[in-house]
Amino acid sequence: MTTPILQVRDLRVSYGGVAAVKGVDLSVAAAERVCVIGANGAGKSSLLRALVGLEPLAGGSVIWRGERIDHLPAFERARRGISLVPEGRGVFPRLTVQENIRIGGHARRGRSMAADIERVYSLMPRLAERRLQLAGTLSGGEQQMLAIGRAMIGAPDLLLLDEPSMGLAPMMVQTIFEVIAGIASAGVTILLVEQNARLALRSTTRAWVLDGGRVMLAGSSAELADDPRVRTAYLGD
Repeated sequence: MTTPILQVRDLRVSYGGVAAVKGVDLSVAAAERVCVIGANGAGKSSLLRALVGLEPLAGGSVIWRGERIDHLPAFERARRGISLVPEGRGVFPRLTVQENIRIGGHARRGRSMAADIERVYSLMPRLAERRLQLAGTLSGGEQQMLAIGRAMIGAPDLLLLDEPSMGLAPMMVQTIFEVIAGIASAGVTILLVEQNARLALRSTTRAWVLDGGRVMLAGSSAELADDPRVRTAYLGD
């Protein structure tokens, strides 16, 4: 692997003294597509939230482009090029599609918002068609697109996605992952947390298996997809 843009060392997260993430190490290179899989409660969402500064660390470090950033607030990490699409989408239902997207520009880094809004619409034409529609009236899949579009308006170098397929019909899941592939092909680094392990491994090149807050397995996505332990526990084989 080339020099990583993101390194996580001995990362720990606790809630009220209960450890959720227990010493995770991982690294991600520029333009990689990587994933973290695991069961509910494995610590996957806590890991992502800690990376973007939404959860305090109980220990460890987050290093971005060679600089420790775990002391920085979330908005400063966003300014450095790290964006999160949260589980549950979190759109503002009483605002329009375009207003939701513009909110994502609060941590922009000197780029033209108009140009990036059009870039989002080119990636997801359905959002362009609904730009004046209230977000609360969108389907679940359209709201997921909107959450991705809002994260992309900050022109991130690293896009973290937390369970993007959750609650969506199979056809819409395929559409969402086509959108993610399009973003990756434009050079954006992808770190994906996804309960649909088969889809996650098929869509990435490297993976980690998180269990009980610890990394239990790591390797290429193809290797893990063939690992009997992963096939039994996560692929239903």
